[in-house]
Amino acid sequence: MRTIRVRAVGEWGGRLLREVESATTEAALSTFYHQRRASGHNAFRYSTRHPVRVLCAAVAVARLPLLRWRAGGGVESKVIEEALKVPLFRVLRSSWIGMSVLAVPGTQSDYLSGARKQTLRRKIRAAQRDGVTYRRIEDPVERRELLALADRVEMEHSDPNYRNSRPQNAGILGHRFWLGGFGPSGEPLLLAVLPIANGAAYLRYFRTLGHGNTFSNARYMLSAAMVEELRKEGVSFVFDGTPPSYLPNGLRDFQRMVGFRAMRVRLVRRSARPASGAVRQVPRAGAFAVSRQEQQEGELIQ
Repeated sequence: MRTIRVRAVGEWGGRLLREVESATTEAALSTFYHQRRASGHNAFRYSTRHPVRVLCAAVAVARLPLLRWRAGGGVESKVIEEALKVPLFRVLRSSWIGMSVLAVPGTQSDYLSGARKQTLRRKIRAAQRDGVTYRRIEDPVERRELLALADRVEMEHSDPNYRNSRPQNAGILGHRFWLGGFGPSGEPLLLAVLPIANGAAYLRYFRTLGHGNTFSNARYMLSAAMVEELRKEGVSFVFDGTPPSYLPNGLRDFQRMVGFRAMRVRLVRRSARPASGAVRQVPRAGAFAVSRQEQQEGELIQ
């Protein structure tokens, strides 16, 4: 009888452990954020109503992968450094609550393959049928024209959640990576601007410049194109400075569809020196290895 009881307790404990593990995964954390936003309650009220969910979410955050990024001394490195410092009042850092990160695969086929990317592939095909194209934007005059258009679209956006009466985008003119999506007649549909430093990129600006299905489909094509172009620049990770918990559900779902996942990111000061063998090897159809120039400017470390 004792053996039976011990076995029953062991089986119950095993089931409980599996349930706790499944409730504290990164995917479960995303579901928690979705439920919390959909409830309409603020964080305190939701916590009092669903304490077990909140506890599981806290454990899930603690279980997120931790990526350490060493800042360099360049202008774009400083922009990324500032984005990693403070999501909220310089208290809740990205290494504590997590942020959206896209790990750039080794090949574009790796990025687009798998059942999870089925919707992404379908949307890309729809954008191609719409005649959407993309290209890097290098001309300073064209950049200023697109920035003026982007500011105007933000100020006049029909959705108050995305409307911004005072856009502050002038700083993006100093970033070297600009990617634009264009319609069949050459009309601008979407603009993406990212500073790049030390194997990482920061999603400083990514917005459609209008409304409708063609603009929506362009988001998916430009996401895939952005990953491909950033790979050519030696980028291994793309950071979005907004924590996943702060994102509207629709935007978070879109991010996950194109490959973003929650990770904790820790900023390592330029003065700090990594221990021997501390350069992080990132699996991406071959390991990530920083170049000699990147080692001088900064690096992703473990």
